[in-house]
Amino acid sequence: MACRAAAVAINLPLQEFRDNHFCHLPFTMFHEVFVHGPQAWETDGCRAVVGEHCALREGFVDAAACAVLQAALDAKSLPPMLDPFFEAVRLGIGEAHRIRSEGPVLPKSPEAAERERMAKKFRKLGRTVYEKLADREPPCATKLALCLNLLELADRYEGGRLVVRLNQALDRPKPPDGKQVRDTNADWLNRLCDAADTYDLARVHALAREEIGL
Repeated sequence: MACRAAAVAINLPLQEFRDNHFCHLPFTMFHEVFVHGPQAWETDGCRAVVGEHCALREGFVDAAACAVLQAALDAKSLPPMLDPFFEAVRLGIGEAHRIRSEGPVLPKSPEAAERERMAKKFRKLGRTVYEKLADREPPCATKLALCLNLLELADRYEGGRLVVRLNQALDRPKPPDGKQVRDTNADWLNRLCDAADTYDLARVHALAREEIGL
């Protein structure tokens, strides 16, 4: 497999740069490294450009990036020169992550505003599914995000369907007390999480593709 590289450009509001921009930067940069660096890594050739409406990459995997970065900060994995900014940067990371899915839509053309509203909607869905999965025992959300991010998908459609399917499996109704009902949703989700727990990429990808009909 040939070596691959991802070219990323981050535009900064240099004329209006404020403290909050500085505190948002760690997450802005880490998102690119964590989400788009390894995206579909095992696929030959150039990676597909991810759309802003991708619930998988821009929502689910983005939430994993935030959790990993905050955990590193909580472990005090900071260069000494950044110690004075610890609390501000940690808060900035959470805020930068939150405004991607919940922040206000800035004034612009009606078409652009609608695109941004839809992007935030799909990002929030992915983030919500990640948070639900993170509350499971044993937690598997971050490992699953890492595995699914390596899967080559047409992001807006297959990735979105996969996130919706995860959400359905997590929100499945419980059978009535005393009823023994085989829960195929739980079976699939448990197998998926078990495979992710050992980073069995082939199994994770097979289960994901089978479930969304690829």
